[in-house]
This record gives sequence, structure tokens and C-alpha cells, in this order.
Amino acid sequence: MENQKVLVIKLSAIGDVLAATPIFRTLREAGYKDVDHLVMANSQVATYKNPFIRKQIIIPTLTRHMLIQNIPKLLYCIILLALQRYDRVYILHRSPLLLLLSKLIFAKEIYGYWNSYSKYYNGTVKYHTNINRSAQELQVIQISGINLNPPSQLDYFGTASTLPDSVLIQLPHA
Repeated sequence: MENQKVLVIKLSAIGDVLAATPIFRTLREAGYKDVDHLVMANSQVATYKNPFIRKQIIIPTLTRHMLIQNIPKLLYCIILLALQRYDRVYILHRSPLLLLLSKLIFAKEIYGYWNSYSKYYNGTVKYHTNINRSAQELQVIQISGINLNPPSQLDYFGTASTLPDSVLIQLPHA
């Protein structure tokens, strides 16, 4: 486990990324030290300075309409991710595009939510809208064979005084 590289894909929104933070602590407690987080720029604040994450991999905030414009950036990101040689990828979205990304970076094992492409995952769980999101994301971790204790809290380590201006400007304004 110590040498295995793990990528957690939880791109956005800030609240959803924050709800996923128990996963990083859980993976560390299970012995995984090289855990990276793929996140969009507009949500990076939720896991900023999280000591259970080795590295945040920040991609531009994208909408479906912006994909074509950002193809060069996305290709560059795919190359960088492929060079990391991840052993496991946890996809905490229901998007087939993220499965494709995981295949393009040659991930050895891929876990996520059930969809019509589930045969290409090593394990999936069914997504339910009436079940706590953090609990469901932990189920994605469990299907990979990791025994875990349910977390008692979300983890947030950033404060306004510790966030750089480049992150602060991404936050919604009241």
C-alpha cells in the first residue's frame, strides 16, 4: 500500500468536494500515502492544505461548452496524469468521460458509480439521491477492499488568512 499511487477524482462544486474530504483521511489511515486529488480551480479551496493529500492537481473550471476550447489544456493534463502511473483511481462522479480519462492515463484499477460502462471498472456502487453523499463516496472506497471506520467529521484545513489570493478570488462572494 505504501508505494501505491491513488488518484481521487472529485472535480466540483465546493460543497460536494468538501463532502468528499473524509475519503482522504480514510485512505491515509488505510496506509496510502501517495493520494492525489484532481479538482477544478473553482473548488480547490475545499481541499487546500489538506495534509492527507499529497498533491492537488488543479484543472481549469470547465463546462461542457468550454471543452473544445480547452482541448490543449486537457491533453496536457492527461499526459501529466499518465506520467504519475496511478495504481488506483476513485471516480466520485457519474461521468463516462472520467472513466475514459482514467483509461487514458493507464490506471491499473478504477472504482466509481454504476453506469452503463460499469464493465470497464474494477468495482462500482449504485448511486442513490436519497443517501448521504459522503457515505456513498466511502462505499466507493470500500468496494476496492479497504476496511474503514465511518468518519465523524468533514476535513477542512484552509482559512481566509492562509489562502492565497489566487484561491480567494475563486470563492463565491456574498
